[in-house]
Amino acid sequence: MSFKIMRIKAGFTQPQVSEALGIPQSTIACWETGRALPRADKLPVLAKLFGCTIDELLDVPEKGDAQNDELLKGERKDEC
Repeated sequence: MSFKIMRIKAGFTQPQVSEALGIPQSTIACWETGRALPRADKLPVLAKLFGCTIDELLDVPEKGDAQNDELLKGERKDEC
């Protein structure tokens, strides 16, 4: 499930999530479009906020998936 769908299902707006995490709203938009991923220290807060696990939040990709390979290389950044 996409980050945006999880946020909406949990009943939050981008501004509410950005305020809860103390980050710019543009960062939330980047997460939702797949241009960036949340930093590890934000994951527990997001999971609690959305009522899900961290794995569900990240929609953990299968081994060999292009996104997973990119993550393992460390090419994705927290902010765009």
